[in-house]
Amino acid sequence: MAPTSPPIHSSAGVRLVAGDQPGLSRVEVLNGEEQFNLPWDRFMRLRTTADHLRRVVGPDRRLRVLDVGGFDGAIAMFAPAHQFDLIDPATTDGSGLSIPVADRSYDAVVCVDVIEHVAAKERAPLLFELARVAGEFCFINFPNRATMPAQKLVLSLTNDMYVREHVELELPEKAWVIDQMTALGFECLAIPNASLALWAAQFTLQRLAPEAAAQVSRYLVETHREEPFSVPLYFLVICTRKT
Repeated sequence: MAPTSPPIHSSAGVRLVAGDQPGLSRVEVLNGEEQFNLPWDRFMRLRTTADHLRRVVGPDRRLRVLDVGGFDGAIAMFAPAHQFDLIDPATTDGSGLSIPVADRSYDAVVCVDVIEHVAAKERAPLLFELARVAGEFCFINFPNRATMPAQKLVLSLTNDMYVREHVELELPEKAWVIDQMTALGFECLAIPNASLALWAAQFTLQRLAPEAAAQVSRYLVETHREEPFSVPLYFLVICTRKT
């Protein structure tokens, strides 16, 4: 049986405007409340990344941020004070492996749940590009490698193509990501986030009963954003350029 996955739909809360460079688009926030209609797992990883972006840079700075591989740029809904551009092969015809801007063109780069969908031989070049265009910060979120047993279970139940990539390409090691970014001139801090247990149940429901899952997802993002966990679903690696 071929792997399947429902189509990814752009959030109604944002729209993309063609930028000056081919493959890049500016993200405009139309309605920030649409963040609550995102699937629980996507809400959690985008919210966590945006929360730490605000924490690291403080309340008074407005940054230029490049979202690498963010599909529709929905993370902009979580940090509307900042200016977001997007590069994504599905929506802007651009690639994070070749970003058409000069070194350190952006104050910060975010790359949320992308590296695990890139072939192993392309992961180091991807991180190099993130580091090259980031002036001060990189925020890299990806699934915890320790979640692999749950990933395999969810794949057996849903045959989801994205989870299949997690399993077949293998999830990156947190230590490897940190070593790569450290060698590229950054200091790194890894933040565990989101509940593996909630993800396994919610994601399976999302694939098998999407209408019911949408209601459950809305409930979870409104009432269980701070749910404790024994095993984190994700790691967010916060990288600050050494001075």
